[in-house]
Amino acid sequence: MEVSGRGKVYSWAIVRDARIAAFEDKVPYIVASIELNDAPGVFLLSNMPGTVAEEMRHDMPVRVVFDEIADGIFIPQFESAEA
Repeated sequence: MEVSGRGKVYSWAIVRDARIAAFEDKVPYIVASIELNDAPGVFLLSNMPGTVAEEMRHDMPVRVVFDEIADGIFIPQFESAEA
């Protein structure tokens, strides 16, 4: 099934403690449960780089962005789709 990459925030958590050394420079960061618009009932767990905690809210519209973590290896993440 192809999807548009758009969805809405269902819930989220703010991670403030880096248990893995690779994440020490990223805390605090937001991990969110995203419900896809094209597949109601399907949720993705993802981080939301560049989003601050005060902006987060239930049902906030989001869109997928891809972060290249290694040569040719991409992971989906989400950002606010609000103007």
